[in-house]
Amino acid sequence: MYDSHIHSIRNNGENIYINLTGVPEDDIAQELGEYTCVASATGTSAMALYSFNIKEVTPPVIPPGMRMPPFITTFPSREVLFKFYSTVVLPCVATGIPEPSYKWLKDGQDLKMSSRITMDPGVGTIRISSANKYMDYGEYQCIAINPFGEALSLVVTLLQTEFIFNTPNEPINIARLEGESLKLVLHEKLTSIPTAKYEWKVVDRVTNVGSFLQTSARIAVDQTTGSLYFANILPSDQPTGNNIYKLYATNWFHDATYGGAPYSLLVTANPNKENRAPARMVPEVEQYTQIAMKGSSTTIKCFFEGLPTPTVEWRIPATGPPPNRIDCTQQSNTECLITAVEYSDEGVYTCTGRNSLGAVTVEITLLVQSVPTFASAPASSNATAGGYKSFICRPDAVSQANITWYSNRREISRENPGSNRILISEDGTNLTVTQLCKTCQGEPATDLQVFQCKMSNVHGDTYGSAYLNVIDPVVIYDRGDVQDVIVDPIIGEKLETSFTCRASVDELISDRLELAWWHRGQRVCESYTHVIKNNGENLYINLTGLPEDDIAWELGEYTCVAGAIDTCASAHSTFNIKGQSPPGRV
Repeated sequence: MYDSHIHSIRNNGENIYINLTGVPEDDIAQELGEYTCVASATGTSAMALYSFNIKEVTPPVIPPGMRMPPFITTFPSREVLFKFYSTVVLPCVATGIPEPSYKWLKDGQDLKMSSRITMDPGVGTIRISSANKYMDYGEYQCIAINPFGEALSLVVTLLQTEFIFNTPNEPINIARLEGESLKLVLHEKLTSIPTAKYEWKVVDRVTNVGSFLQTSARIAVDQTTGSLYFANILPSDQPTGNNIYKLYATNWFHDATYGGAPYSLLVTANPNKENRAPARMVPEVEQYTQIAMKGSSTTIKCFFEGLPTPTVEWRIPATGPPPNRIDCTQQSNTECLITAVEYSDEGVYTCTGRNSLGAVTVEITLLVQSVPTFASAPASSNATAGGYKSFICRPDAVSQANITWYSNRREISRENPGSNRILISEDGTNLTVTQLCKTCQGEPATDLQVFQCKMSNVHGDTYGSAYLNVIDPVVIYDRGDVQDVIVDPIIGEKLETSFTCRASVDELISDRLELAWWHRGQRVCESYTHVIKNNGENLYINLTGLPEDDIAWELGEYTCVAGAIDTCASAHSTFNIKGQSPPGRV
């Protein structure tokens, strides 16, 4: 795979960026599926593979003629980055019958379309041209609307990327004795959105030509601050000739690298240098707490100064990540990289710096947090008039989220549910609508609507959306003229009978009505004894010539069950065949 208008490969193949915005539907279909990363060593047979997937969101199945409140199937990610004066595309597509219309909110207020902000025809996707942080930075939310409800997308933050590095003209002169430790810091102002990646080089102060500094157990770069650390200085650390140390920051979104923080280092030989036990450099404290987001990658780091150079040892908690998700060999064992962080990765990670004169430890308590995650999310449903329907909005045990419910975008609560037929549980996780009606007396005028729950914590919001579609109940309106039949199982005359069962259902799902007959706990099927006609409306039973025991089995209650496929709507009616001897028979 190569760079294209859809694919961008960065950092020597470590990152692939895929942008399907504005791509035709057929081309998007080509981009779905499995992507495989193949890592190999040139000239060897060593190789490893890892696969990733892009899957299409499957919208709910829409039966023909069904009325349905809106359901948003395509929406932006939580954060969208853009370059100054570029065009930003925020997708929003929803299903619904009739098809929904759309509008957007920006910072909670209606967003007006203009020559600069336009909406694609037939969908809610908007395009913002000449985007800039002064006019367009903020929180955006898509709303899909039809006569039966309103649906909200999650809130997306639009953020302009920046990369500003103010560099001094002259390097800072540093002098150190051989064996001492050293920290070179980023002393200029750096603004980078997204976060920059840091590397140090030894370069010519005029031409900036040089080579990257190789990290080791003795030399480390802190990717959080950009600082360069030496556990102990060697005479060879002094650049030769006109060379200096210089920090280079790279912003992948801008595909740009700036150089700054120049240092000139003078190292004085020290034949009387004394060895010393390890001491903490990163971090400088004995204990600290680090927060990682579930599903992301995080790096735990330790770096020690000392002479001779300390080695670093790690101890992982018993419930920590398995070997395929943690690598503590990063930067010569000074960093542990944990991928796809899970709640079970929480615990105390201990690193020890050790040399011949002693050892020192750092304890890092890793806490795993996340934006709210569903344990149970509300699900769309067709429910029968007169019944009830419950929706569940339950966060996982760790999210510690507050729950807010909305009905057609209007906030409701346990204290103010908007209807005396809407009940919200004390913990907010359950919403139940009772006495369902398609056309209701009072407010709301109908129970066809969209319910949404918002789970919120310090890291953001997660929305769950479900539509409620109310259908008329199934009614058996015709049971024919015969409900009870009495037969004499001994008489050899012709024994035939028939039952009729006609039902009606909501006109919008009439094509899904199904009639079935049951007897003695088993569904009645076509046989030489039973004939079912007119899509189940008529059951013909012929017992003529059957043995007495078989006739006895056919006696009893027959139940007609009328139901609508894929719904809970149903009705039933019973019929009977009774065996009885005529008067005077012995």
